[in-house]
Amino acid sequence: MELKSGILSFFLILVLLGTNGCTRKFEGETLVFTEELVFVSGEILRVTGRVVAPGEVDLDDHGFEISQDESFANPIVISLGEQNIPGLFIAEYTGLSITTDYYVRAYIVNSGTTFYGENVQFITLEPFLRTASPLYHDPQGLVKIRGKNFTTDTRVFFGEVEAELISNKFESILDVRAPQPRENEYLVPIKVISGGKEMTFEDSFEYVIGRWTTESDEFPGSKSFGRHAYFVAEDKLYTGFQRDSNNPDQLSFWVYDPSVGNWDEQPFQGSFVRNPAKFDGGFLGGETGAAFGVYFMSNEFWVVRNGQFELEGILPFQSHRSVAFREGDDLYVFGGWGAEPNVYLDTVWKYNFGSREWIEFDRTPFDLYNLNPSFRHDGMMYFISSERILFRYDPTTKTWTEMGEYPGSLVTSGVAVVIGETAIVGQASSDRAIYEYNIEANTWKRKVPTPLTHPLDIALSVWVLDDRYFTLRSNGVGLRSPKLWEFEPFELY
Repeated sequence: MELKSGILSFFLILVLLGTNGCTRKFEGETLVFTEELVFVSGEILRVTGRVVAPGEVDLDDHGFEISQDESFANPIVISLGEQNIPGLFIAEYTGLSITTDYYVRAYIVNSGTTFYGENVQFITLEPFLRTASPLYHDPQGLVKIRGKNFTTDTRVFFGEVEAELISNKFESILDVRAPQPRENEYLVPIKVISGGKEMTFEDSFEYVIGRWTTESDEFPGSKSFGRHAYFVAEDKLYTGFQRDSNNPDQLSFWVYDPSVGNWDEQPFQGSFVRNPAKFDGGFLGGETGAAFGVYFMSNEFWVVRNGQFELEGILPFQSHRSVAFREGDDLYVFGGWGAEPNVYLDTVWKYNFGSREWIEFDRTPFDLYNLNPSFRHDGMMYFISSERILFRYDPTTKTWTEMGEYPGSLVTSGVAVVIGETAIVGQASSDRAIYEYNIEANTWKRKVPTPLTHPLDIALSVWVLDDRYFTLRSNGVGLRSPKLWEFEPFELY
């Protein structure tokens, strides 16, 4: 007989028979019964037996035998040792094969003779999967897999990469750590091998991705450079305003050329403004100052042509914190604030660069301003309201469509850009969260957050040029020492 002791765990429960603890000795037969299969899983058996006798016993051994054949030719022996009191006994054995027919029987050894209980047949169970959560997580993130009958030899793979199995609880809950994925394998199946059975979830696991790298360590402008106007023009990144410390009336923009990796200062002849409406190629309006609770507004409309700022015209309206998008030869300007704080404007203005004429085009259905993210794609404009609702605007039909809820924060000053068919949204104030919006599928998912250089960092400027995402972020309190970063949203960090 094969004696399995290295993987045996057992415990004994005694039930005394008769009064006075069955301590009286008298003549009678000692019997053993295979009583009950308490628990059966993929590899574990818990079974009870019972010794029945008219008084004390003097057993050399008692326990169970397990075999795959009814003859018990080469059984697994669970020896519980000597026993002198009759009653119930129980044992547990770990190490059976899944989905296999077995027989178990209790035994006793009395005065050198072995007696057996009846044979009881059972079948070990099959492992199976239920859920894995979350299915969208970072490398090294914890994933919980639920199922049944997981064996001690269980292994988990994300694609072809094996994960660290942290725990197997109750044979039904696996805590695993998502491994570092292989390059460009960011959507992978989760495969579980348990007891030799291979199982794969129908839904794949997706890694949270995104890579931040420093594009330019040293911003040449003022160390307390603020967030005012920024845009892309003629394949360069513009950000302003910069005041000359020796000549406060002299303003300039800083211009970055990604193709050569350098900053140049570009003189600007207009007024210093805060929170103008920005668009590809220029900006308009904004606030020049405030006194006694009233804003002073700029009505200037500036564009960049051939590397120089040109005054396109004077606005027929005044506002700041408006949102502007250019679509071909047309420019649309949405909402914003009036001269008094928190007085929202609901007008949509349209400008044609060919005729150089403005018209009142439409009205906004909610308070719309540039402290909340907005973006443009394929002729449609998208806006996130203060209630975190995403709206889509079709200027050809003048219709507003509610698209669902934005999952991120709207502290203030969130930004959005579009790369291909995807909008990248976030960087609200000092919030580091970034989200990816699939425009066609109308779905959101989390991206890798912004790098933490200081808890109070904020985005000063954001651009997309040739599907490259750049952001100028401050480096601490007081908007100090800005640094230019590039974010690659579809690469692994």
